[in-house]
Amino acid sequence: MKRYVSAFAVASLALMFTACAQQKKTTGGTTKTTKATKTIAGVSYISMERTSCFGRCPSYQVEIFRNGIVRYTGRQFTEYTGVYEREIEPKDAQKLMKEFTNYRVDTCKDVYENMIADIPGIIYGFTIDGKEKKIHNAHFGPKYLQMMANKIDAVAKPGIGWKKVGDLPKQ
Repeated sequence: MKRYVSAFAVASLALMFTACAQQKKTTGGTTKTTKATKTIAGVSYISMERTSCFGRCPSYQVEIFRNGIVRYTGRQFTEYTGVYEREIEPKDAQKLMKEFTNYRVDTCKDVYENMIADIPGIIYGFTIDGKEKKIHNAHFGPKYLQMMANKIDAVAKPGIGWKKVGDLPKQ
């Protein structure tokens, strides 16, 4: 019996190490070239939306593009209402995208169960390897999704250096 258990343990460890080695090869954020198109591996676009609550919680959306454009759309209970843009260093935008790629957001659930009715939500949208992915109720998902939301908020607070590029669409 001990032989079977130790053989199983060795096989499990070997499988774990090869799976990790394969994972590192695919999450690098490098450029893949195919015959038809050139696509960027990993996350190449981030959208984060904070939804309103039953009270006066700020409602806004932040979009970060690979080229360094950051777009803030303030909807409700925010100091800045409307659409604002600014540029950050492309390498800083790509660094955020690489963090999401390294956290493997492509493996997150599409929806996490909402445990509290009146909490403002976090909804992420990504372009990963050329495909769209959304994560609803991200604040109930893995802790890194909340941590990354705070990092995005730090980059996306309008003020000096932001340009108003539009008003909210009429509903």
